[in-house]
Amino acid sequence: MKKQSVLRGYWGWAILLVVLAFTLSSCGHSSSKSSSCSSGRVKCGSVCCSTGQTCVDGACEFPYNSAILYIYFCPNFYTEGCSSGSMLINGTCYSFTAAPATCNSTGYTVYGSTAYSFQNCPSSNCTSCSAPFNFTTPEGFAEPYYYAGSWRCNTDCNAPSECP
Repeated sequence: MKKQSVLRGYWGWAILLVVLAFTLSSCGHSSSKSSSCSSGRVKCGSVCCSTGQTCVDGACEFPYNSAILYIYFCPNFYTEGCSSGSMLINGTCYSFTAAPATCNSTGYTVYGSTAYSFQNCPSSNCTSCSAPFNFTTPEGFAEPYYYAGSWRCNTDCNAPSECP
């Protein structure tokens, strides 16, 4: 009588399981949670885009490469003796009158990854301007506007975290 190996039947099942596991993994099925992105981020190929970016043709991109600059002026801006008649942005004079307690559109277009210097000026000809408020924009923009921060006269105020 010929002896049969008990393991022979198990080898068939083992090979089937290995083939099945390989097939499922090559079809994109995975039990790993690494394929999801954190809140506010989208999956783009094998990476998670930064917050505000979208996936375009397999690459993460911001929807806007430029935006209109907004600055909030504190409510006490005029009552503390300050005024606004123009602004200097990177050395160029623009006519501008700020509305206090409001997100003010400067009408000025800013671009991604660029350094800017903003100065408020009381006169319309950009003389006797304030100390500069310097900022650098992010690499791109999720919205068509960019809020650089708040402007005060003498006393700080509770500026909004978002503007407009």
